[in-house]
Amino acid sequence: MRCEVFLISNFLFLISIFFVLTGCAFIPTISQPRNVLPSELKSCNSDIIASIQKRGEDLKTFKGTAQVEAIFEDGRELSGRAVIVVKRPRLFRLEIFGPFNQIIAVVTYNGESVSLLSLQEKRLYRNYPLPIDASRLPQYILGLPAAATRNYESAEHPSKGWIESQENPPPCLYVTSKGEQILINTEGAIQEIISHASDLRGKDYNMHVSMASYKEVNSFLFPFSISISNKSFHISIKYNDMELNQQISEDLFSLSLMQGIEDIAP
Repeated sequence: MRCEVFLISNFLFLISIFFVLTGCAFIPTISQPRNVLPSELKSCNSDIIASIQKRGEDLKTFKGTAQVEAIFEDGRELSGRAVIVVKRPRLFRLEIFGPFNQIIAVVTYNGESVSLLSLQEKRLYRNYPLPIDASRLPQYILGLPAAATRNYESAEHPSKGWIESQENPPPCLYVTSKGEQILINTEGAIQEIISHASDLRGKDYNMHVSMASYKEVNSFLFPFSISISNKSFHISIKYNDMELNQQISEDLFSLSLMQGIEDIAP
């Protein structure tokens, strides 16, 4: 099926970039993310929470290659190869590759705003409105909650020995002071995060994050499969390889105007 490349407002503009690689595909409307995790789950013990806290303290930077797939509320699906770079706590960069292994688009978040550089359109879009809270992406992409673990508050008082006393303990639940509901398995790996958030346009929604396919990388337990959803948007990331705690310049997360590129500001 042939699909014309076109420019539309908001984050749906990325469809035009990925269509060069994949064409158009229509699928059923994405389902709404779940609002709450099962209330009967036990509270996580302090050892599990401490392991996640240590992971957050030790993990500073990330660079990985991945296959990225996205689904939008209107039923369109897109996919492509990408490089993802994160520098904690709030810097993010996504490079999208075309069919000839050339970068065709770059999305950055500098801790305050999102910028989109389309090399096909030869335009730089500043303060680009995403249908998702961009400030949480650096944490979720690293397999971490958005809130610091030292600020965690559980709905129940955790009992340090409850997991050790069970032969086959189930996953446990932790709730942050920011309202994130975190489902964690007995190895300290986050399986799901459900939270209330708002996008850069001020629109409220519930966000659902799933993390799976954990592997050990440089002594870090890291999810190689991550999906992030809200009512109108779903993105899944399947990592191929990654480098942790390498030296990364902050200049990488600020897009400057290049010769021949039109600057589009709101």
